[in-house]
Amino acid sequence: MKTKIFLLCAMLAACGTTRPSVFYTLDSGDVPAPMNQKADNVLIAVEPVSVPAALSRPQIVLRDKNGLNATLSEFHRWIETPADAIPDILARAIDEAAGRPIAKPVPVVNTSYPYKLIVDIVRFDAILDKAAVLDVWWTFTTQDDVIVSRNHVVMTEPVGPTYADAVRGEQILIERLGRDIGAAAKKTFKGK
Repeated sequence: MKTKIFLLCAMLAACGTTRPSVFYTLDSGDVPAPMNQKADNVLIAVEPVSVPAALSRPQIVLRDKNGLNATLSEFHRWIETPADAIPDILARAIDEAAGRPIAKPVPVVNTSYPYKLIVDIVRFDAILDKAAVLDVWWTFTTQDDVIVSRNHVVMTEPVGPTYADAVRGEQILIERLGRDIGAAAKKTFKGK
């Protein structure tokens, strides 16, 4: 009888424990280059980023080797959703590429700056042991919604077999996108 009660208690205890979640951030944690310049000449409002519905949740999205099926992990999660994290990362990378503070993330439509950066992410996920993928449209417009420049880019970054590898690949892609946008901003808004 005691053995049965012990086994029952052990089974119930096993059922009651769950694997702890691991939390990740898109921000690589790299310390930004020092910039002791006035931010009076911020030109670009980085608007909230448009992302697929699957990225508007805390679970990390992975695709299978064929790229057909996607999984959302209950135990590997974002600290903040990609849609919330990306504008800050992009603004910092744009500033670094431009060599001066020219971009600022804004939580809502803001007319305080002469230009807007609109980012529409089509795909942002990874296939373990293969690659992280970022498929994105980005557009500079004036505050009156006149298009200054529109671009479509697909980027990939090799990743290893773990979730941490996938997250690092995705971090690299967002930072690379920000630097590319910053280089374009430096040329487009030269002298402004």
